[in-house]
Formats: sequence, structure tokens, C-alpha cells
Amino acid sequence: MIRAIYLKMTVLLVLSMITATSNAQQKPPVNSGMAIGFQINQFQQDFGFGVQVSSPSFWNNGAVLRLKTNLVFHEHLRQGQYEWSGYKNIALGLAGYGGWVTENIRIYGEGGLMGLLPSGNFSSESFVLSGYGSFGTEFYASQGFHYFLEVGVAPTRARADLVQGNPFFHNGFFTTMGLRYNLSRKKSGK
Repeated sequence: MIRAIYLKMTVLLVLSMITATSNAQQKPPVNSGMAIGFQINQFQQDFGFGVQVSSPSFWNNGAVLRLKTNLVFHEHLRQGQYEWSGYKNIALGLAGYGGWVTENIRIYGEGGLMGLLPSGNFSSESFVLSGYGSFGTEFYASQGFHYFLEVGVAPTRARADLVQGNPFFHNGFFTTMGLRYNLSRKKSGK
């Protein structure tokens, strides 16, 4: 019940971000082909890094499908010592572009499903499924390359139940930054 409410809230957040940004200045996309990238991120208090693949754009160059995976590290007490335990997340989402803010800056909203594969060092669960939503900004540095910054929420409600206090991990606010490279590009029409 609670997860369904969080998932609905996440979907509404992403849709509202896409709607709110749809009035931004429109410009044909510089990069509309398949893209690969890497990112570093912070999920609640857990640090991570990973890779991603974006589909070619569709819906009049206004959307892409994006598959991401990250290796994330959770700091916790184990036998009286602090330790970092690695775990993975996998996300599949739809990103909708809201438009161009300037000649080289584009904004977007993204939402989808996220799965966690927690470590047995801090959690008894082997898989946690959740939704996520974010909004981001792409900065086009050169033809093909662009940097991005994202902020979002992932209401996983995942718990480190093997750690004293049963704390949440990978739950709530997250930030991501990285670099994408488009494998094929269309030149912008002016």
C-alpha cells in the first residue's frame, strides 16, 4: 500500500516536471542518436558510480528510454567496525525533454522503475523494487558530448535490517552527475 502511494507520487512528480518545462524555448536536438555514459551519484547517504545507455530519441525527438546501473556503497557498523558494503541498482526509465534553456543547455524529466540488489552484509532482502523520478539539465560541451546534473527521489523504503537500528538505505533524495556521448548525431536545424 505504502509503496503504491510512493510510486504514484513519483510518477506525478515526473509528469509535473515535464509539464512545467514544456514551455521552454524549443530547438531541434543536437544529439538524437543512441548514447552511452557514466555517472557518479549519491543515494541518500550511499555513494555510487555506474554506466548508462540511452535509446535514440522518439516522439518528435522529445523522449528517450534510459537503462542505468550503479555499484553503490553503504557504510554501516559490522562487529563494532565501520565498513562499506557494495550493492547494485538497476533502473529503466523514460526521459522527456522539456526544451532548450539556452543554445547549449537542455532540461528534462525522467521516471521509471528501479531495482536494488542489496548486500547480505546489511540486508536480508535479495531484491527491492521501487519507482524513481528525477529532473535534470544537460550541458552540451561539444558535438556528441554533454554533461548532465540530476536530482530526484527514489522511495525504495529499503532497510538495512541486519544492522542495529534497522536504518533505511538508498531511500529518498538522490543526486547524479555524469557525461554522455551520442554515438550518432543529427545537426541542429536553424
